[in-house]
Amino acid sequence: MNRRRTGIYLATAYLVWAWAVWNPVHSRMVQLVLGLSFSAIAIGAFSLFPRSVRMKLVVSTALGIGLLAGAILFVKIAPNRAALRAHFVSELERQEGRDYVWGGEGWAGVDCSGLPRRAFRLACLHQGLGELNPYLWRLAIENWLFDASAEAMKE
Repeated sequence: MNRRRTGIYLATAYLVWAWAVWNPVHSRMVQLVLGLSFSAIAIGAFSLFPRSVRMKLVVSTALGIGLLAGAILFVKIAPNRAALRAHFVSELERQEGRDYVWGGEGWAGVDCSGLPRRAFRLACLHQGLGELNPYLWRLAIENWLFDASAEAMKE
């Protein structure tokens, strides 16, 4: 793939990814688009490197992703509940003044059920990063993937 086509490919994948991130409605379709567009960006970025460097990057990235996935799946460190509760309340307070969007729990707006889900995910991510606790990362991912969104409840 030549550099010009790669640039167009990356710009398109980034725009699709940005749409999915900013889309206020949480749905399986948005999750799928987000994952596929992120993968497309990663593949396009790898193609920009010379062939000799590309293989090393692929191997080291695959190893890093495998180690991170293993930690997220298998390490269970009990979180500091008081700190998690404080992060949760702080995240709820940060959402004050946000627009109401039915079925939303994104940057553009939230609804009544998306508000606590979003605050919980952000609290888990912030505390998980601060404590390097992969169990909290897993809780945030599970909440994002398997919650009952307003769109799902409508159907």
